[in-house]
Amino acid sequence: MKSIYIFIALLTLSLVSCKESADQSEVEEVEQDDQIVISKAQFQDSELETGNLRESNFPEVVRSNGRIDVPPQNRASINAYMGGYIRDIELLEGDKVSKGQFLVSLESTEYVQLQQDYMDVAGQLDYLKAEFERQQTMLEENITSRKNFLKAESDYKRAQTARNSLQSKLRMLNIDPVAVEAGKIRSVVNIYSPISGNASNISVSRGSFVSPTDQIMEIINSEHIHLELLVFEKDVRKIKEGQKILFNTPEASNESFEAEVVLVGKTIDQQKRNVRVHGHLPDSIASEFTVGMFVEARILTSEAKKQGLPEEAVIEQDGEYFVLVLEKEDEENYYFRKQSVSPGETFERVTSLENPESLENETILLIGAFNLIGEVGGD
Repeated sequence: MKSIYIFIALLTLSLVSCKESADQSEVEEVEQDDQIVISKAQFQDSELETGNLRESNFPEVVRSNGRIDVPPQNRASINAYMGGYIRDIELLEGDKVSKGQFLVSLESTEYVQLQQDYMDVAGQLDYLKAEFERQQTMLEENITSRKNFLKAESDYKRAQTARNSLQSKLRMLNIDPVAVEAGKIRSVVNIYSPISGNASNISVSRGSFVSPTDQIMEIINSEHIHLELLVFEKDVRKIKEGQKILFNTPEASNESFEAEVVLVGKTIDQQKRNVRVHGHLPDSIASEFTVGMFVEARILTSEAKKQGLPEEAVIEQDGEYFVLVLEKEDEENYYFRKQSVSPGETFERVTSLENPESLENETILLIGAFNLIGEVGGD
């Protein structure tokens, strides 16, 4: 019985000893957690690279937003001068059209009434002209009163004005007044494209009614596509013609494109307190964009020399930024530690640092930091 008690006591001591050993091992692992160790063989196989801070030129940047646009003369809004019902429309969104090409036809009894009014005035005009000339002759011979002459003259000129006005309305509707005078009255009018381009924003269908205030469609010519940026009032004085613009679109957020400032607005929007800046796109990339695309832009103004590192050397994790600094090395391993940094602007894949003095004379992992963190699981 005594032997059994002794065995139980020894077993208990052994278990307690093992637990303490495990706890001690766990503590030592935590204490080493901020240090990242990599063998020299793995360092070479992974093509990692170390180096120091480097001085680079970083431009002062003015950030702005805007969109891809075209000049006003390259955009045409298609409306009806008089209300009517859509009779024929064969275009689809994006279809290419030429100047003078048929776009849509409308039908209305108002078009018939307008032509009837024109025929009535045109028919009266011959009589009124003859009466005016007769009264003029009679006045010269003192046969009629001046009052009768003035009335004939007034009636004739008023009819002339009415005819000219109705002629203009008919031509706006693409109706030939000569054909109307010949008795060719039509209830359908056609609308033609005023410019070459592509159909956009088609908002009607066959049988729908459109009023003069309703936009039927838009024709957009993208030959002179450009950037239309909005710059805040406080930054306007920094913007000059000829400055480089780097911009990207949501569709290609990781790819930057270049443009050039060609025009800076001279008036400030009184509500938004911003100014329009016009940027020219090179012909080589203009075809890659669509009118209306949203863009985020950086306008490069003056330059300054700053200390920085390759963009991939600065790692972001849980909202904090750090680099890997070589702490020591031995025959087999490299030992790195994380060091917090405050990154500034990134330009041409180089990131400036707001606190470069903390890394002076330090050897830093320049290439492969992100992959190394991934392999060891980060913090």
